[in-house]
Amino acid sequence: NKIFNKFQSIILKKHGVKINSIRIIKKRGLDLFNGHYEKISNSTNSDIFRNFLDLMQISLSGNLIAMYPEPNIFKFLRNSLSLLEGVRLSSIFAFIEELIPPFNVLVAAVSNQLSFGINLKKIETNKINSDIEVKLLPIEREDYDINSYGLLTNIKIAQQTFMVENVYNINFNVILEFLSELFENEIPFNKEILRLFFQKFLYGIRAYDLHWSMYPKPKTFSPLIRFLIRLLGIDLNLQK
Repeated sequence: NKIFNKFQSIILKKHGVKINSIRIIKKRGLDLFNGHYEKISNSTNSDIFRNFLDLMQISLSGNLIAMYPEPNIFKFLRNSLSLLEGVRLSSIFAFIEELIPPFNVLVAAVSNQLSFGINLKKIETNKINSDIEVKLLPIEREDYDINSYGLLTNIKIAQQTFMVENVYNINFNVILEFLSELFENEIPFNKEILRLFFQKFLYGIRAYDLHWSMYPKPKTFSPLIRFLIRLLGIDLNLQK
């Protein structure tokens, strides 16, 4: 803290600029970044993302990147990675990617301030190789009506416009608020904090047409299916 304040006062005095943080990258970290950028020119999107996960895990676990004051997300990620005990994030991603069948979906976030869509499409060239295409798409606010919760009133139009199988319409502000609260807590969570976030997660899932919506509508939201689930003795009694 004393060193940071000293640097801050010197730079302010000499250049008239007040710095809010200091970022330090070790030489090994720079070498890793350069190696990553050399690989991505002839790589698939999946390979690029796996390399990025390895890069992030090595950098944070090995303290190759430092910031002061340290952001909450850095503390959260570093403590979370320590729980993996050597398991690579890229291996987890590859395992999940292999299990998921081909898909073509649009994740849409629309508001008066920011509107965008992300098209995610998994393509299998053969039984072994696959890739995930990612496209950032503009969503013109004038072409859609949104309700008071920041969701599209008719997301079927978006499905037809962008020619996708499913559209997931999300309230982006709610997700950012949830992540902000999540990153402020220490890892591992105590039982009360874990219970609280699990409750919030379940509320978010249940808040269909409030925090999120989907087209076609999920089959699990059919009254008949929900009734049958309750017959099996499964009832999520969420506390307020």
